[in-house]
Amino acid sequence: MNRRNAKTQRKTVENGKWKMENAKAYVFRFPFSVFRFFALFFLLAAYCSLLNAHAQSKYEDRTILNVYIRFENADRDVSNEGPFQIRDISAAEQFRAIARSALGEKYSVVKTRDALQALYDTERIVSVTAQRIESGPASVDLRFIIKRKTQAEKINIVIGNTIGDEVTEQQLLLKLNLLNPGTSITEQTLRNNADLIQAYLRDRGFFNSEVTFAQQPLSSQTEVNPANYFRVKL
Repeated sequence: MNRRNAKTQRKTVENGKWKMENAKAYVFRFPFSVFRFFALFFLLAAYCSLLNAHAQSKYEDRTILNVYIRFENADRDVSNEGPFQIRDISAAEQFRAIARSALGEKYSVVKTRDALQALYDTERIVSVTAQRIESGPASVDLRFIIKRKTQAEKINIVIGNTIGDEVTEQQLLLKLNLLNPGTSITEQTLRNNADLIQAYLRDRGFFNSEVTFAQQPLSSQTEVNPANYFRVKL
């Protein structure tokens, strides 16, 4: 009986040692696995950074020949030739002049960032990216791809039958001081201005007035000047 108990105790001790050794081995290996993972990650990040730096330095101090403007979702750069509206050509020329002024004559990463910031400072764009285009051993072209903010081009107010005091479109347009043609517009802007109209009408005694808004669908993905409608029910 004592022998059996002793044998059982030895097995328990041996199993305990085996488990402890395996646990130590796992704990020992685990940090190195994590270390290898992060080391590989940082090596890849450093390699990508070196590639990007090499690409940047390749064009550094080259003469900038042309600056192109392309609006997001368009398949070509804006020019006087092609299916572009005059207002789009005009907007592209303004953006090109801003970018060109910030870039200078020679390409540099710093000046390219300055050009991007100058375009953002117009407060007329949502996003912009710059692309380098090989144009010769000592020169480079740049393309700026711009996503513009939606802007108010035309504002219409449709008024239902009026009972009592006359309400004119001109009176209501004067309340829309945030919707001057050409200003940036969002759905929230339209909603806020619909609230302004309704508050004005209720001040005049039209307590049951209702104001809704809508935008005319854009004719193309690059258009940013839809007509905006307010419908007033008195």
